[in-house]
Amino acid sequence: MSLALTVSGIVAVVSGSQAENYEGVAALSFVIGTVAVVFTAAAKYTWSSRYHAAVAAGWRRAVVTVRPDFGPEIQEREAAVYDVRFPDGEQLTLRGLRMSFRNGHK
Repeated sequence: MSLALTVSGIVAVVSGSQAENYEGVAALSFVIGTVAVVFTAAAKYTWSSRYHAAVAAGWRRAVVTVRPDFGPEIQEREAAVYDVRFPDGEQLTLRGLRMSFRNGHK
């Protein structure tokens, strides 16, 4: 079941030949399914390795609330305040600005 068989199945589907339709569709489904399984396994591995690296670095779960910041020095830029709460009760407040590579231009 090579690419040629898959292509011939697609051609059969388009041309309306009923005898070859099922083989081509089955081959195409098999190829798409195999590719999906490979990419799913790769994604699972990369996300689990990221999770373990974050845990080893001391990162932990938190709840973040984002609200607008209205300070006198922040009038032209979109600013936000991030209220971070951890499950153990620790709290942080972070301020952020929307930045651009255009150095002060909107």
